[in-house]
Amino acid sequence: MARHPLKFGQGNGKLPPTVTTFSLAAGWSCPFASACLSRANRRTGRIRDGRHTQFRCYAASMEARRPSVRRARWHNLQALRACRTAEQMTSLLLDSLSPFARLVRVHDSGDFFSQDYFDAWLAVARARPQSTLYAYTKAAPLWVARLDQVGNGHTPGPVPNLVLTASRGGTHDDLIDEYGLRSARVVFSEQEADDLGLDVDHDDSHAMAHGPDFALLLHGTQPPGTPAARAVAALRRSGFYGYGPSTRLPLRLVAG
Repeated sequence: MARHPLKFGQGNGKLPPTVTTFSLAAGWSCPFASACLSRANRRTGRIRDGRHTQFRCYAASMEARRPSVRRARWHNLQALRACRTAEQMTSLLLDSLSPFARLVRVHDSGDFFSQDYFDAWLAVARARPQSTLYAYTKAAPLWVARLDQVGNGHTPGPVPNLVLTASRGGTHDDLIDEYGLRSARVVFSEQEADDLGLDVDHDDSHAMAHGPDFALLLHGTQPPGTPAARAVAALRRSGFYGYGPSTRLPLRLVAG
């Protein structure tokens, strides 16, 4: 069966081009999303939020604005869904990912959508021990099923180069606490992070390495009139305008 390679990127608004990124269609590949569930229509780009959405997914907003981004993410999702086994997904990922990629953010957009797909990335990590693969995920059930191999995010497991962070606001947050998974939560202000005793990760340096829980600062377009929209407006008044080439903070080196 002829296969078209998957599309990888280099960097984003938060990350330098030395970080390889991989993306799937936001929302459409996120079966465990809740608080941030948003989807851009594949054809029109029109955003539709979920019933329990508290803040809009930044990745979905990007797809709404940029048809080329939307096409690339759907290309990846369709190619992976066409695979019948975890082994086929693994082969496709390895054939598409440069062997020279040293730091890979798995899912700049999207999430682990099945156990086979999760297992495929686990196999990629085993096959590429020189690469660090890191991901935020709401797919806690899939992670817990492989906890003995991946570890809890605070400390490494037998496959130490797959570094996971549970993203709070999903359908299975109870598993985060039950299994002690390392987690990140979206906060509406720096003060909220301080009150929770969490550092804010502005450049993914926390996410790239095993360690403690942390916070992520809300950014991106939010539905008008919502608490999230008011929080973004307050952040802008305080001088935080989100992430981009002009606002990106320097990437801190992470000790391995």
